[in-house]
Amino acid sequence: MASSDIDIPVPESLKPIRPYLLLAKQHDSKYKVVSYFCLRYAMETAMRLDKRDAEGKKFLFALMDALESRKKELADNEVFQNEVVCNSHVEDHALKIFLYADNEDRAGRFNQNVVKSFYKAGLLMDVLQTFGELSEQIQAQKKYAKYKAANISACLKRGETPKPGPPGDDEEGNFLPSDGASASQGPGIPPAHPNLYPPGQPPTEMYPPANSYPPQQPTDMPPPQHPAPVPRHMNAGTPTNQTQPGAFAPPTTPEQPPAGAMQPARTNSIQFAPEDYSKATKFCKFAISALQYEDVPTAIKNLEDALRLLKTGSV
Repeated sequence: MASSDIDIPVPESLKPIRPYLLLAKQHDSKYKVVSYFCLRYAMETAMRLDKRDAEGKKFLFALMDALESRKKELADNEVFQNEVVCNSHVEDHALKIFLYADNEDRAGRFNQNVVKSFYKAGLLMDVLQTFGELSEQIQAQKKYAKYKAANISACLKRGETPKPGPPGDDEEGNFLPSDGASASQGPGIPPAHPNLYPPGQPPTEMYPPANSYPPQQPTDMPPPQHPAPVPRHMNAGTPTNQTQPGAFAPPTTPEQPPAGAMQPARTNSIQFAPEDYSKATKFCKFAISALQYEDVPTAIKNLEDALRLLKTGSV
């Protein structure tokens, strides 16, 4: 894709967009929507660069044609119909790669695939800027991913063992968002968490085969949340207000519920901005994504955040 759609080389004046063109090409076989937005971000970046030379202009026109062609190919793609859904789709993909790299890093499994994963996660978070300003959490994750890619790569080149996890206390503050990464769209520097991917197996086909990694045992997932047991004197299939033989009969006139007990929650008094609907949609999509990887705690947290936002107008 990308460079294969454009039969002329990237000129030196547009050198900064080369990583995003390569990223688009790497995602083209299975992640065409992600690939499209990598290409779109490359074009937007190219538009801000010095393109006064003839080669730059020629390449930019070719890039625009390639982008328009790809847009037509995706016209029937369900995800592609909505910009908010596209944003969530690309962000979710970036986080999958980021979490894979973070799991490997924290487990002390350092290799070039971890470097590439952190690096590509950082680039994908750059691409998210095509949808608008990045959240503080994504900005922190992007900075952290690029730091880890550079740090691990440098350590491997020097023959040193990289330090797992975030940098030391003297540096860590540089990677945390101002709210301490408490928001649920994603951690700034993620806390230790269950693996969402089998150790040594990247989430996409863009890396070497999994058998090139040393075999590892998957990290245990946290125990699922079980519902509270039904008391022995209650039948799970019987309504709790059903009378039993010998029990007193219910009054002829039903008791009036306490004032306001049956009133539905009033949400129409809350004025929602378009970004609030976007946030709620993202929380739900993150929950669905977490369930696909059997990450129940994360799914619950995102669903609760979506409900809280819709009930109160804030998270």
